[in-house]
Amino acid sequence: MKLIFDQYVFETFQIESVEGRMTAIQERIQPLFRYYGEEIQKLLAEQGLSQPIHIAKHLRRKTHPAPNTWVAIGGDKRGYKKYPHIELGINPEYVFITLSIIDQPLNEIEIAQGFSQMTTQFQNLPSDIIIIPDHTQLAFIKQDEADYHIILKRLETVKKAEFMIGRLAFSGEELLQNQEAISSWIRDTLLEIMPFYLAALKISPTP
Repeated sequence: MKLIFDQYVFETFQIESVEGRMTAIQERIQPLFRYYGEEIQKLLAEQGLSQPIHIAKHLRRKTHPAPNTWVAIGGDKRGYKKYPHIELGINPEYVFITLSIIDQPLNEIEIAQGFSQMTTQFQNLPSDIIIIPDHTQLAFIKQDEADYHIILKRLETVKKAEFMIGRLAFSGEELLQNQEAISSWIRDTLLEIMPFYLAALKISPTP
């Protein structure tokens, strides 16, 4: 199969039944996650990081079909949400690659405080960087609209606050139609967010 995020892949989210959409996720999307997840794993290994791959299984989905799906690289063999990790995901509108601090991970307050010392570095990121403040929603904040002082203070003080930072590409974008372009996009994004990932891991290391 072609290792691209084309219209056929995005049409997965038009399937209304739980079973039908899950089958499409397994057949259309998860092969992409396995391939690019291994690429991300190798890129992290270049930084001296040995991180497992976790492909979302959506086992609790019995009534409503999965509105999005993802692969996470990081954490330990049992899971990833307790730790800072890298996510490659897709929803009906876009594909994203982010450093993710979600679902009240260990040492979240300390991570937020550490990131607050890196505000200038966040502000100096490229203009196409985005922040996703809630992994269950499609909304995102553009780099030129991001007030990192407010965003990181919220991560520190609001129990359910989340912080995902990286890049996204919308359905239909030319970039998503080319395997080499996708790989380059992932690598370039990881290089941009790597200092923050490494900083987070120093504060909250995986076992």
